[in-house]
Amino acid sequence: MIPLLLLLGASTPGKPVFDPEVVQRKIQSGKIEEAVSALEAEVDANPAHETAWRLLAEAYERAGRDEEAKRAWTSLLRIARQESNRHEARKGIARLLRKELDAERRKDTQHVALQRDPFKIDMPEIDWEGLDEIEDSTYKPPVFPGGPEVPPFAYETEHFTVYSTNERLSKVIGERAEIYLRFMIERLFGGRSWALRFPILVYKDRTDYNNHGGPRGSGGVTFRHLTGKTRAILLYQRADSGRGIWKYGIESVLPHELTHAVINEFFRGRRAPRWLHEAIAGRFEQTRDHYGEAARLSRKVI
Repeated sequence: MIPLLLLLGASTPGKPVFDPEVVQRKIQSGKIEEAVSALEAEVDANPAHETAWRLLAEAYERAGRDEEAKRAWTSLLRIARQESNRHEARKGIARLLRKELDAERRKDTQHVALQRDPFKIDMPEIDWEGLDEIEDSTYKPPVFPGGPEVPPFAYETEHFTVYSTNERLSKVIGERAEIYLRFMIERLFGGRSWALRFPILVYKDRTDYNNHGGPRGSGGVTFRHLTGKTRAILLYQRADSGRGIWKYGIESVLPHELTHAVINEFFRGRRAPRWLHEAIAGRFEQTRDHYGEAARLSRKVI
């Protein structure tokens, strides 16, 4: 005989009660893996639980697990009786399909750009999710005499130590900086090797960047010693709107400033003309359509 309480939906002794609101809060607070574990257990135990499937699909998307998210949305669409859940499932599937198409389109566009522009770099995709989060803003003492305080999370590569307030951001910028540097040295100097090493300091936002020595009105700066050797590059993390990562800073300002560092290294002890610095640095900015700009400029001149 089945106990009446079980028929009414009460949980079995020792089994935690599934609470959608608790799981929703975990998703919103970034505890995605905890939420996913609870939701996977719930849909295994109760395959007809529409809310659990919807939250699981959302959690998978937040975690960047798109294929699993698509399967979860499809499962929800198959079992949903509520029109609102069917609608959300269709939207979720469509959103993920658009994302796939956009990724393919970006690859095609990038391939064309690489074929057309020898200064475009074939870079790995960045997972931008969470890179704008300020994980720790307890700054540390300067890493060179007279320099500014540095953000707490350090990531070391062959040529750089990147400091930021987000641990993964430091890693992303460090790895990307190495790719940019190798490409620049190959393009400019035929692969010549230097004992180049300096910090990249990534502050929270433009105000924080200005407060730590970044010139007002600039998006990044390369400080150099009187000897000509680069002392540091300063950037900032968040977009000026205060929301989201400043993608342009990573994709264009970073290679721009690295070009200054490479030129400083080449002209060690001598000052290269500013026009040379800016012309070459601008050419390495990855988000600019240089040929398009040249065409528009030529039309104005003609």
